[in-house]
Amino acid sequence: MSAERIPVLMYHRVGDAHNDWERKYCVSPQRFAEHMRILARSGWQAVSIANFFTWLDGKLELPQQSFY
Repeated sequence: MSAERIPVLMYHRVGDAHNDWERKYCVSPQRFAEHMRILARSGWQAVSIANFFTWLDGKLELPQQSFY
């Protein structure tokens, strides 16, 4: 079954925060990797930006539980 909707994950920055202000907008590389592992274990799969836009144009089917 093809995806009707694809969630888009948005991170301001993946990297180590250097101060309290940055901590609001950063996720550490380790935490980001953990997010990706949890999604993968739950059956989600990341898609490339090229495939995402091709899907938006209606020229590609992507599996349900795809995310960008």
